[in-house]
Amino acid sequence: MKWVSSILLILLFAGLVFATDSGKSGSTGLLRTTVNQPATDEKTHQAGKLFFTVSNWGFFGSQRGEDDPRYCIIADEEICGRSSGNCRPSAEYPGCSGIEYLFQGALWIGAVISGDTLVSIGEDGWETGINELLPSYNYDDTLSYRSILDPEKYPDAISEEDYVGNFTDTVQNPAFVDPSHRPIGISVHQESYAWSYDYAKNFVIIDYTLSNVREDGRTIEDLFVGIYIDGDCGHVETSDYAQDDITGFIKNYIDETTFPPDTIPIMLAWIADNDGDPEDGVFTDRSPTGAMACRVLRGPWGTKIDPDSTQFSYNWWISNIDETYDWGPGRTGTDCTEDGTPMGDRNKYLVMSNGEFDYDQTSLPDSATASDWQGFPPPSDQSWLDNLANGYDTRFLLSFGPLTLAPAESTHITIAFLVGENFHQDPQNTESAWTPDKFNFDDLAYAAYWVALVFDNPGVDTDPDDTIPPPPSDEGDGVPDYRGPTPPPAPDVHIELGEYKVTIYWRGDDIENTVDQITGIHDFEGYRIYVGEANLDQYYTPLVQFDKVDYLRYKSVVRIFDSLDTGGDSVFHYLGMYDDTAYAEDTSYSVVVISPGGDTLGTALYNPEPIAENLGMPPTVTKQFEGDNEPKEYYYYTIENLLPGNDFYVVVSSFDFGQPSKNLSSLESSKTKYAKWVVPSGKAAEDNKVRVFPNPYRVDHDYSDFWEKSLTSEWTEYSRKLRFFNLPAKCKVRIYTLDGDLVKELDHDDSGEGEMVGAEDWNLISRNDQSIASGIYIFSVEDLETGEIQTGKFVIIK
Repeated sequence: MKWVSSILLILLFAGLVFATDSGKSGSTGLLRTTVNQPATDEKTHQAGKLFFTVSNWGFFGSQRGEDDPRYCIIADEEICGRSSGNCRPSAEYPGCSGIEYLFQGALWIGAVISGDTLVSIGEDGWETGINELLPSYNYDDTLSYRSILDPEKYPDAISEEDYVGNFTDTVQNPAFVDPSHRPIGISVHQESYAWSYDYAKNFVIIDYTLSNVREDGRTIEDLFVGIYIDGDCGHVETSDYAQDDITGFIKNYIDETTFPPDTIPIMLAWIADNDGDPEDGVFTDRSPTGAMACRVLRGPWGTKIDPDSTQFSYNWWISNIDETYDWGPGRTGTDCTEDGTPMGDRNKYLVMSNGEFDYDQTSLPDSATASDWQGFPPPSDQSWLDNLANGYDTRFLLSFGPLTLAPAESTHITIAFLVGENFHQDPQNTESAWTPDKFNFDDLAYAAYWVALVFDNPGVDTDPDDTIPPPPSDEGDGVPDYRGPTPPPAPDVHIELGEYKVTIYWRGDDIENTVDQITGIHDFEGYRIYVGEANLDQYYTPLVQFDKVDYLRYKSVVRIFDSLDTGGDSVFHYLGMYDDTAYAEDTSYSVVVISPGGDTLGTALYNPEPIAENLGMPPTVTKQFEGDNEPKEYYYYTIENLLPGNDFYVVVSSFDFGQPSKNLSSLESSKTKYAKWVVPSGKAAEDNKVRVFPNPYRVDHDYSDFWEKSLTSEWTEYSRKLRFFNLPAKCKVRIYTLDGDLVKELDHDDSGEGEMVGAEDWNLISRNDQSIASGIYIFSVEDLETGEIQTGKFVIIK
């Protein structure tokens, strides 16, 4: 059981309203009232597969728990087809799956001021009503959005999905903060970043800028920063899924797919469900088979993270209302008064600053009795030791310091949250008879490698002042880059509507000659065409692929000894190391075979591997569109046998072949960003007449299943839909009563972002935001390019 860790901050009369949850506790979002209150805000990153909620009041995650809107951070927009007012995803992976890897996390900041130990936190996780990091009362300080997908509008954007906000620990209004709170005098500027690229789709980066804003001009000393995590890994419809988490820390990962095997420092504090929740002996789409991890990318000392330093601590504990089992590891001589949930400022600060590096939870039965881990004796009952080791309501704190902030001085902290798949691979490895040796860290390590590369590109000198020497090819310069490999640009598409068909045209000159700025590879491979009934990734269906006819080769092959067979002969396996060049020839080639020690063992003949499907490029035709100064050669593709008036989305994406030597898979341009919304025409009429569907429109008919259906929200009165199609490319549609009163005016432009090609919908709501009455209506369509005007009529029956 968990108690509420925070409260609804609603100013009612002179008091506060408290809410409790018998299953899992948490704070709900500030409700916006007419009184002045902090401009709290929450947003959910949805650019990649990790749907991750951030806030501007010191915490992240939504406390989704059992998915009860009374006890979580609720969304004010539609997410995953769930209307506003439902719980936001917390750290849901994959997005819209219902599988969560985080209940809530928070920023903890502690310091000693004039002998007083002060700690300011975004969330406590156990004690009630502690939210000590809040934004100002100015509603302009809510989280702002930026994106590199629109560089003209957002020139300062870092990622495909930025959220930016500010908060401080100096709000002392007792209506919102406990009167006993004593601020350190810290302000925080927070920026969070997410991408959709394959290598970045499972992580979110948060950058904090901490500033000393004390009004008395004092220096803040002995400052420690902590990242608190309460995981709760499981599907939201699985009962008690919060009660069997495990945690640990992995410093280095051995990548055996490279030669020689590469030792990668990944420095991950991780948390996972103990067995992946198999059902009837198999993993299902409700099984949390991954693991969530936190990585420090930049601390006050820079980007070199040393876990053996006293600047770095990893502590975990298990929260329980029974003090016997509210427990966490502690070294002999550690200056802490509690061995579990740290209560109060002093104990929180002692945990943040203890320099302790806890053993993994799964090794609890053995490690807890070791000589240097007897500072906090565990429960004497061996079955309880085993139970806690096999998974419980576990939390961890990743902390670092000390640092000093002079008046008005600032420092940066950058962290990443990531989810790795396939942490659990064996559904038989359950808590009744499991072994941690079967945990798989490959995907976590892959994500940790890429998040570090994106943060600080190896070999790239980004230092604007040239005060830092250029870095070696395998290291960054300590200055954030926030760049990774990118797919080729998406093509600019032209659409032509025909009789029951749609033809798509595009050019590829600039696209096909691009070189990836990070990998340095000329890696364009081809195009894909998708159609979808909604402009969401999960609703797109691939229609056709075109790609170059090309091949990959190995640059070397490593022969690795396995064993001796029954006849005494050696058995080997071979590890091919790819070249990153695309070859046009498919003839066999000779490659050098080497030993793990680097000795040449001879050569072998290999056949090249085709890249993609080798289907060839699309056909071309000479066309001249608006903006062309002369006819040009265009690729084209025609989708035929379409129903007139039935809309769909179509997109042409471009993709590359990645970086095979680094196990970087193919990258593809965004589908949703560059989609076109089209409405096919019927058989061409001599007068090319604009048509209306349905006509008549009957309010007593249920159109919701086939016409007014929505894949992303519930039907409302605003879901009604009357469609004008066979429209000119740029036109103005005006709707009148029989008396000549203007009811509504619609602007249509085929080339506009988010506009349908060939049609325009109307929701039967007037320009005065009123539902229209029954009757006969007249419409006119003015072609803005030719000046031609068409008229017609339709009927509304209620």
